[in-house]
Amino acid sequence: MKKITEYDRLRVLLTFLVVLGHCTALGIQKGGFSEDYVNPYINQNLLIPIITEAVRKIIYSFHMPAFVALSGSVFVFSLKHSNFGVYVGNRAKRLLIPYLLTGILLWIPVRVIIGAYDQCVSIWDFFCQALIHDLILTKNINYLWFCVMLFEVNIIAYFIYKMKVKRKVEIVLLLGLVVVAVLSNIVPLDLPFQIMETFSCLAWFYMGMLIEKYREELLHKITIIHIFVLIVLFVIITFLRFFVELDIIKIVFLSGSILKLFDKGLALLLIIIGICMMYGICFKTKLFKICEKWASPSFDIYLFAVPFSNLWVWLVWKLIAAEKMNNVIYLATLVLKVIIGIIGALMIYWIKRYITMKTRAKNNL
Repeated sequence: MKKITEYDRLRVLLTFLVVLGHCTALGIQKGGFSEDYVNPYINQNLLIPIITEAVRKIIYSFHMPAFVALSGSVFVFSLKHSNFGVYVGNRAKRLLIPYLLTGILLWIPVRVIIGAYDQCVSIWDFFCQALIHDLILTKNINYLWFCVMLFEVNIIAYFIYKMKVKRKVEIVLLLGLVVVAVLSNIVPLDLPFQIMETFSCLAWFYMGMLIEKYREELLHKITIIHIFVLIVLFVIITFLRFFVELDIIKIVFLSGSILKLFDKGLALLLIIIGICMMYGICFKTKLFKICEKWASPSFDIYLFAVPFSNLWVWLVWKLIAAEKMNNVIYLATLVLKVIIGIIGALMIYWIKRYITMKTRAKNNL
């Protein structure tokens, strides 16, 4: 794959945001729905959980679409062969095999330890829930959904790329895919294999493809002033969304279904602005140049950090009673959650690297 250091910066920065987004609370998702999320410290009148929840919402407003866009930008470099079968095999090796191995060997065992499958009353019940429902149908696989979705998006993008869409048609296609993304978030279809998420993310993948296609042209036109304007707009729209959530705007501006539509429009703007902002920061500034050194283990950090951080939360539950929790301890445990997650992921990365080097050395003898 062609080496573009700015993409390395963006990849590492977004990986860190993914880890940070998963480490903003001392909670564990017990089941497959948001109401199954458990945090025993949430009702202790603490300030830190309120602040970290706001941070989580800001990160989640754009970081996964930006990650998908980055995947779209590097997509063309993965097309070493025009043969579709070879391409699918390479993508499966890159995304589906790590997904299955991580799920079977690490994530599901960790979920057993932390009590995510306590509702299973028999071995067969556990088999159906963990392996069939969660892993194969991917309907409750938590953060690993990204691997399955990205594989499917890559397959669709292959055909879009082979269509050789003309420049005048590209913007129409992008707008059409954005409409599909909006509809997929509105229509409540519970489909397996991350199909709805694939439709939701395809627009941002294609946006990343276009950014790479016109990268040199864009770099000549974009300035630091443009990036500053994007940051300001991102902050303003973020505050507007918080006002909507707190019902402040509802009184003076909009109400009912119109308010929900207004909020969805703001969410869409945040995604687009967030993607452009992250690209601009990584390409036009040197703020995150240090991130380039962490590019190699970034995918492993994404795969392995969450299980280790969840184990830490489970241990905190065992050691600290809810009534003993305070703001200082809560913040300290969150910082340790990030550190433990990253260190655990790096340990697996180093072990994998050591085994690979030893295997290559033997083969060269």
